[in-house]
Amino acid sequence: MKFLLVLLACVALASSYEFRERQDAYERSVSSQVTEYIEGIRKQMPCGFPGLGLGPLSPAHLTHREIALNSDALALAGEVDDFILYGLDDFDFVIKVNVVFSRITFNFHWHKVYFDTQYKMDMSTGNRVKMGRNGGAKLAIEDLKVVGSAKYSIIGKLRLKEFKVSATIGDVNSEIENLSKIKIVNKKLNEIIEEWILLAVNENTSEMEELSNNFVVPFVNNQIGDATLADLIAMIAGGGGDGGSGGEQEECVPPALREL
Repeated sequence: MKFLLVLLACVALASSYEFRERQDAYERSVSSQVTEYIEGIRKQMPCGFPGLGLGPLSPAHLTHREIALNSDALALAGEVDDFILYGLDDFDFVIKVNVVFSRITFNFHWHKVYFDTQYKMDMSTGNRVKMGRNGGAKLAIEDLKVVGSAKYSIIGKLRLKEFKVSATIGDVNSEIENLSKIKIVNKKLNEIIEEWILLAVNENTSEMEELSNNFVVPFVNNQIGDATLADLIAMIAGGGGDGGSGGEQEECVPPALREL
């Protein structure tokens, strides 16, 4: 009897090892497929995603945009011209899929994201102080890390159950011209902007998780509708927006290189 119990225990243990090995292999396969898809998106960013109506994203260029902000304490009205955003494709990432717990964890690291633009801005405060400013503006964010997780369900309808994401920043460099006509004051105002961005991001990770979950989950589920997992896989495999395709994908040649 003891021999049978030991034998059964050994068989169960061996089976659990075999199951775990198969499960680990499957999870690695799924994670590698997701990684490959994101790599495809990154490589496509310099060319944009015509299928989604998006132009080149690295760099991303905005010719002109009006800006307006009104509150009890502050009113801003102005515009930016020739806004160029660099570095969106300069990131490393790790994606892991846990099939058993229907959970995805991700970690993205952007080395440096920065923009360069020309601005014109009129500002008035609650105490009737009015001023107008214009000039060049540069702002760089270094070591931007975005980490998070998502829980999903594939039983019946495909549903996102939870989505949490937070971010931290290593450093900020602000070079906005003409915030003040006095050079030393202008430098100090840029330092205040740098400190404010760092604190606003790094000190509010919990709030980011709550906000992202409250916004992303209902939005994604609304977009999914009655689609099943098979429908979603078919849509992704079909090459939605040139980010990936079931066949041979044309290599992205950035517009700047095509002109050479």
